[in-house]
Amino acid sequence: MNSGSSGSSGSSGSSGSSGSSGSSGSAGHLGAGWLLADRVDLPFVSIPGLADLKLPLARDGFPKGQWSPAWTASLLLGEFCRSVNLEALICPRPEPPTEPEFAQLVRAAEDERADALGEILTQGQEFITPFLALLGITAGSHKKTVRLLYAAEMIGALAAMHFKDKFNRPRPSQYRPALLPPVPVPGHAAYPSGHATQAHLMALFIERATAATTAGKALAQASDALARRIARNREIAGLHFASDSQAGEKLAASIHDELRTAEAPLFTQAFTEAAAEWAQHYGAGHATTKA
Repeated sequence: MNSGSSGSSGSSGSSGSSGSSGSSGSAGHLGAGWLLADRVDLPFVSIPGLADLKLPLARDGFPKGQWSPAWTASLLLGEFCRSVNLEALICPRPEPPTEPEFAQLVRAAEDERADALGEILTQGQEFITPFLALLGITAGSHKKTVRLLYAAEMIGALAAMHFKDKFNRPRPSQYRPALLPPVPVPGHAAYPSGHATQAHLMALFIERATAATTAGKALAQASDALARRIARNREIAGLHFASDSQAGEKLAASIHDELRTAEAPLFTQAFTEAAAEWAQHYGAGHATTKA
């Protein structure tokens, strides 16, 4: 869970880009998109007759269909804050790290880090994309499901940060600097793992949204495996103890349980809409099987 990248330093002739502010779990994909070039000598709007063309504005204002799921997810975050008491969530106080835990991290750095480095680097920036790839969807094909993934990212970050502040556990490399993580150490405490909390909450939201379909069981199993891999990669990087990841998984389950019983009509509607996408995607008789 990080706050976005600092950007590139630029070439000798420019100062470089400032990077994106990102969210606490992924690096700045809110509002990201394509760029459109226009001619300096002949801007498109200067073509005769175009500047006066008008479109009828929707009476309801900004078109509903053009709202990005990355932004409408913030409405679900607001409802979570109104509906769930963070202190009611399950995240037990961590025990002091043990020598076997440090030994596990040393072994992971020796045996797995080089192979996992690509995933470590990309997932340090964001990890909604791997879930989209796993599910075979896009924001265009499953807008309501993507909204839930962004909501899981935001809610997981908020809840994890609450307990990070409460317990203030140092990072493994602050105990043992030779672990030398290959990415910057995040500027907040280790426990619970934000990546684990967010990824497992994404997997639980996927499971709930797809439960009524013939693909539900397979998608839930695959999503859970991806969440575990994302959390494990943070351990391999030397950023988290295994107990940080385990606490994040428990916290995600607690968040999901609280949302099921809370008075949260926006969430109820959000899951209903996402489930409708999957019912259309996998009609009756299209069961999935293991390869």
